[in-house]
Amino acid sequence: MNIINKKKNERFKVMEGIYLITDGVETELLQILALAESLEMPDTEESLDNLVKILNYLANENLIKVFRIHAGLPATIQITHKGVLEVEKALSDPKSETEHFAPNITITNNIGSMVNSSLQQATSNSQQSLTFLNGSDKSIFINYLSDLKKEVEKLSSKLNDEQNQDVAAELSTIDSQMQSSKPKKTIISSSLETLSDILKGAAGSGTWELITAMSAIVATIA
Repeated sequence: MNIINKKKNERFKVMEGIYLITDGVETELLQILALAESLEMPDTEESLDNLVKILNYLANENLIKVFRIHAGLPATIQITHKGVLEVEKALSDPKSETEHFAPNITITNNIGSMVNSSLQQATSNSQQSLTFLNGSDKSIFINYLSDLKKEVEKLSSKLNDEQNQDVAAELSTIDSQMQSSKPKKTIISSSLETLSDILKGAAGSGTWELITAMSAIVATIA
């Protein structure tokens, strides 16, 4: 297989994953980490970087929508009507080439791992996972997060539509991390920093105290 067809097949595997998880529903939101876990990608920074490149390509071709990119990472994804049509065309006739995907694609019933693809080549430089020292730490963080959501909701009228969308995406990213078996410290910290930047000039002391407290918990955990 030449390198172009290899890239096309890797892109299709990701696109197929998005289609299967969302069931082709264009209004369904998908978290990038949920997609990565479904694809059984290795837990490495390079794997996520490669996934980001694929998602950016798919977005540029209008096969998906990427609602938020923070630190180079798409947080929320939606499949487009064009994307649904192309995946269904590829699935119904895997031996024929589509506009973006190569023919002779091997279709499986589950998303599965991308064997021998660039998304599985990395074995080092993994992102630092967040291990809470005890249940109390995690419970406190989750309570802070719940309080932060309430504070942010009060601020929505002070933010423009784009800012509100970005805030929602960052909170969703933290939520997704807290539900993961291996939450990543770098991603949570990045989201908290982004929230701080967005809320400058709009948030009151209560909001800053929550963000500071949450950042402090994350910072003290190896």
